[in-house]
Amino acid sequence: MKGLLGFLSFAFLASGVTGLLRQWIDWMPTVFGFVRFALPDGYEIPGYLLLISVGVGLVLVYSRVEEAESTSPDTSDNS
Repeated sequence: MKGLLGFLSFAFLASGVTGLLRQWIDWMPTVFGFVRFALPDGYEIPGYLLLISVGVGLVLVYSRVEEAESTSPDTSDNS
C-alpha cells in the first residue's frame, strides 16, 4: 500500500510540476507527456495545479498510513 501511494504521489507531483514549467517557460522536457492529452484545451494550468494538489494529498495520506503502521501495536501471535 505504501509503495503504491508513494509512486502515485510522485507521479502526480512530477507531472503537475513539469507541466507547469513547460507551460510557463517552455523548457522542460515532457516527462509525463501523456497527461496533457487528459487535460481539456485551455485549462492546462488549472489541470496541472489540480495534479499537484492531488499529489500533495496523496503525500499526506502516505504519511498518515506510515504513521499508523509505526504506532500500531504488534498483533501477531508469537506462540
